[in-house]
Amino acid sequence: MAYDLRDRNLVKRQRLPTGSYYFQTHRFLQHKVLQKLASDDKLKPELEKAFQQAFQILRRATPSASPIQVPTPELWVKFERTLPHLISFQAAVASVNVRGTLAYARLLSDAGMNMWERGLSADGLRLLEAAEKHLKELNSKEELLMASINVIIVLLIWDHGISRRNESLDRIKNALTIRQNHQNNTLRPDSSEIPRTDDILLHNAWSDYAVTQLQFHKVSEAEPIFERCFEKYKIWGTEDEIPYEYAKYHHHKAFCNLYRGKMDEAIAQARKGLSLMQQATAHDSSLSYRFQFDLACILFQTEDIGSALILHEEVLEKRLSWSKYSFLTLQSYYAVGSLKAHLLDFGAAE
Repeated sequence: MAYDLRDRNLVKRQRLPTGSYYFQTHRFLQHKVLQKLASDDKLKPELEKAFQQAFQILRRATPSASPIQVPTPELWVKFERTLPHLISFQAAVASVNVRGTLAYARLLSDAGMNMWERGLSADGLRLLEAAEKHLKELNSKEELLMASINVIIVLLIWDHGISRRNESLDRIKNALTIRQNHQNNTLRPDSSEIPRTDDILLHNAWSDYAVTQLQFHKVSEAEPIFERCFEKYKIWGTEDEIPYEYAKYHHHKAFCNLYRGKMDEAIAQARKGLSLMQQATAHDSSLSYRFQFDLACILFQTEDIGSALILHEEVLEKRLSWSKYSFLTLQSYYAVGSLKAHLLDFGAAE
């Protein structure tokens, strides 16, 4: 049979640089094998065994995400090697409806967090929604993991515009409730402080909740929350010690000032947020270019069209180098086109 499969180009024997060999199988054959395993009850144990073997390989190769959900640029290279395989694995698991495990849900969550960091919205959302589905099927008591999944899903669906903002509000409320209850119910000596990780996760959820309030034009409700978070940041450390947290604060406050018509303050805080995000995640990170995109939008509101266009074109060029068809790239295309049209350069805009 092996020779027959080889002759039909369904299986190839490949050699690794180490000298060992492995079989490369055609996708059609992979699909048929999976369907056979899934449809025959006698073969279900083999399917579960294959799932566990593949999962263990991917888990060993895939780093864990930050426990406080902050970007980890130092891990991006490791994630880069495993993400294509993990995406294929998740699709295969979904196609045969294998019952996932808590560890598998955590693996998908780790990968989804990394995809958000790098602006891979569509794939990241698919992995995180799969993680959520498995947790619900398991009736898992891991509520903190569910809260973390909800938070990153919220950040990802923000990329889709306002169409899912009601969902984002519901999800962030859920995450906020879970984290607040966890903090309230955690037993500790009267003299002890709240664990730093718990406090960071709770205030990150509060900050994200405030952003959803901005999306509903509720600036008065959002601003006090940002200020309470800011007071916490000052307790946790300086801008040099935790630049990511301060970057978020200045970025969010820039939009509050924009709403208030305080244009100079909005621009200053947007620039400050961008500088701190570049410090936290590198100048050419997806998050830095998100902040640059928003700074360009604020500059456009002040009618500094030339500066806004320069920044938007830089963002578009970088996003094109990552992906031509991602949500963020399309967003940049639209922004540059709109500015070109505003300058009456209709040919370039089109």
